[in-house]
Amino acid sequence: MGQKILFIHSAGSQGDNQGSDGLLTNLKLALGESYSLLCPKMPDPENPNYQAWKGTLGTQLDLIDDQIILIGHSLGGSVLLKYFSEIPYQKPILGMFIIASPFFMGRPGGLAQFSLRKDFGSRLVSIPRIYLYHSQDDEWVPFDHQSRFAENLPQSVTRNFTDYGHSFDRPFPELIHDITSIGTSKVSR
Repeated sequence: MGQKILFIHSAGSQGDNQGSDGLLTNLKLALGESYSLLCPKMPDPENPNYQAWKGTLGTQLDLIDDQIILIGHSLGGSVLLKYFSEIPYQKPILGMFIIASPFFMGRPGGLAQFSLRKDFGSRLVSIPRIYLYHSQDDEWVPFDHQSRFAENLPQSVTRNFTDYGHSFDRPFPELIHDITSIGTSKVSR
């Protein structure tokens, strides 16, 4: 069994060729057997609720005994950032990869449940590597959300693209390179 990666998908339909399916399929093909991709089904993705997703994420993390790589696509990335900036996590994290995620801070209504604390960036400094990916032609999440994350996460590496859309559902060599470049080096806690 290879290095564990926990992948949290986007909101919306998650069937074949929907949501994060294309991104996940390409990740599995590109990473091969050196990595073990864990992809939990999040509750009611067409009507996501942070507390429910937080519970599923916590359950998955409890099952992991070793270091982990975290990947979140769209709302999945927003949930990862919120979770790890609010809940202490003692096991080693090799890196966090946030793809086309919406920036929620001070949002009204139902979106407020996904809002980040004002100091969320300072609460993530223990994660040794944070990568942010966004494409200018994203049809769902405005491109300026990337810069808002980067302002709050000065330790992050940003990767901007012009033609991946929102789904990043074709081969994504930049992400594969970044994941494999961190390798399986041990992170001390």
